[in-house]
Amino acid sequence: MLDNIYAYIIAFSVEKDDDGSYYATCPGLHGVHVSGDTPEEALLLAQKDVETILEIRFMRGETLPESEHIIALRKPDPIPLRTFKQDSVLFPIPPHLAKILTERESTL
Repeated sequence: MLDNIYAYIIAFSVEKDDDGSYYATCPGLHGVHVSGDTPEEALLLAQKDVETILEIRFMRGETLPESEHIIALRKPDPIPLRTFKQDSVLFPIPPHLAKILTERESTL
């Protein structure tokens, strides 16, 4: 069950690499490892990877695994004030993925 999830708060780690580029990962998700010329670019690329992972998981009827690095926000709960050690991003469910969730739940 997708449990009325409307957004995730996801912790990312962005570090400077030896070659001067920036490396971003998401400790709560395997497969999110990207680099960019700036910290902002690396974080943006990591967020795009998360969106791809969300789409694949939602198509399978799965959500993201919740952990100390990932919090699922469910309706009608407000955004919590909890913070992470790493940079964290409020990641609203994109409209095209929300549509997948709605269609998936209506067939369950």
